[in-house]
Formats: sequence, C-alpha cells, structure tokens
Amino acid sequence: MNSVESLFASHLAKLRRLATLDPDDMTALLSLPQRTSRISGRSCLMREGAPAEECCILVKGFASRSKLAKNGGRQIVSFHVAGDLLGFDSLFLEQADHDVQTVTDATLVWIALPRLKELVARRPAIAAAFWRDALIDASIGREWVLNVGRRNAKARVAHPWD
Repeated sequence: MNSVESLFASHLAKLRRLATLDPDDMTALLSLPQRTSRISGRSCLMREGAPAEECCILVKGFASRSKLAKNGGRQIVSFHVAGDLLGFDSLFLEQADHDVQTVTDATLVWIALPRLKELVARRPAIAAAFWRDALIDASIGREWVLNVGRRNAKARVAHPWD
C-alpha cells in the first residue's frame, strides 16, 4: 500500500463495503488531487453559510457537526470518526448549512469539490458508494432527532437499538 492509499485506507475500506468498486474505480479515487493537513482540536473546518471549495476525509481524530441557535447556543448534531467524509453535501448545496469542527487533533485529506463532482459523474459505482454513505449519515441523523426528542437521559447516553 503506497502512502496516498494508506491515508485513504479507512475511507476506501468504507466505500468498498458500500458498493462494488472495480480496480478502475480505485485508481480513479487514488488519482484525485488531494492535500493533507494536520489540524488541532476545536478548529473550524466548515462554517454555516460559507461556500465550500473542498471536502475532506477524516483520516485520524474526531470531528463534529453542529448548528447554532438564534440565542447563540450550539447543538452538536453528529460526531465523525476516521474514514468519514466531511462536506460531501457541498457537492449539491451552494453553502454549508452547519458548522464542522475538529473535536481532537486531526489529520485530514482535502479534495477539491469540482474534481470530486467530475469523478462521481463518471463513475457510477463511486457515486453509489457516496450516496449510500450519505443515506447512512441521514439515518444516523434521524436517530439523533429521536434521541433528543423522545429518549430519557440514560437512553440518550447509551443509545440503545430498541
């Protein structure tokens, strides 16, 4: 495994579980121009209302998505781990509708959205994998809504599969 592939390893493994990717798909993913950065915890990666030019794969560390209430309170709406793609929704939305920030020190691989958009248009299996990932993320979001709205405090912490 080369150094670029090792950075993408957790995300590539995830994509392989979500769709059947052939060797050409893998080559196309690994050929995407990218840059790697190491960012300290509590750093903003994406700000609500801001246009996005890149998305990123969380290679190491933890991140969260949050929304700000009018009174200034922040509600975390999801947590993210290594292998998660952050900002994929920016392929289809003109601006971010939430904030994304690192929770811990993190390593990220950044990909230009126009290049990713081209790849998804050309490679249906990659598009299917990304869509499945987005649908899983939406399902998790619905669990969060249920968690906040209907579960007691103990159940919210334990997140039971009832």
